Amino acid sequence: MARPPDEIIFVCESCRNSATPSQLRRSDALCQHCMREATWTLIASYTDTETQTTAFGVASALMTGIQTYQVNEYTNTLQRPEVPNDVVRFLTSERKLVNQRVSEYLSQRSREDQLRQGALECRQCSATFMAAEKSWHEKGFCSRLCAAQAGAEGLDAPKAVKERPKDTVEITCGQGHSFNVLSTFSGCLRPCPECGEKTPVP
Repeated sequence: MARPPDEIIFVCESCRNSATPSQLRRSDALCQHCMREATWTLIASYTDTETQTTAFGVASALMTGIQTYQVNEYTNTLQRPEVPNDVVRFLTSERKLVNQRVSEYLSQRSREDQLRQGALECRQCSATFMAAEKSWHEKGFCSRLCAAQAGAEGLDAPKAVKERPKDTVEITCGQGHSFNVLSTFSGCLRPCPECGEKTPVP
């Protein structure tokens, strides 16, 4: 399941008035400014923290034995325009299910967008992927692992695998460039360092 957002806001596309899920639940998903049904832009924010060792922290550890860290906070925002009023009503109707429903809705819409842009669906795990010149892509699999699990033959010889930190995940952008991002960015978009394409982190 996709990561639930930390904050959810809906913006009326007619008057640009914003509303929280609880306000929309109370108003039956009507815009309180327009006083009518509207099409909404869904804005979901994800906040992550990253802990880094600093030079001061290393010096402090050497002198006192106490390690200090610098904590950086990052916020990623996903926007989904043209969300119909009846969908907003469903997403916000039950307070305890709002985050889960919004997360699932964003994942589904993102998947639909990827398929429209030419992504393929993996025959093994059903994940979407943009095909590159890889033998497993030609056979309909998103990765060598999925192809191997399905018993596919004739795969390219594996390259030497660089060990990556345990708190990162490897993703591939739509242009086929692979790169590592912090696993805390799960559910967010991160830019590819080679081409800049924003890529969803599973």
